[in-house]
Amino acid sequence: MKASVLAAFQLVEDARYRGNDRRSRQDRRRALAERTVANRKLARDLPAS
Repeated sequence: MKASVLAAFQLVEDARYRGNDRRSRQDRRRALAERTVANRKLARDLPAS
């Protein structure tokens, strides 16, 4: 369950990240860092299965 939820969030974030908008390198780094933090929080908060 946990892996499938994380995978779903990852797909959504990847779609946003690879969208048509052209971001600066700094913006891409910030988005990646934010995604990493969100994924770690989600993994920590989901019950282990």
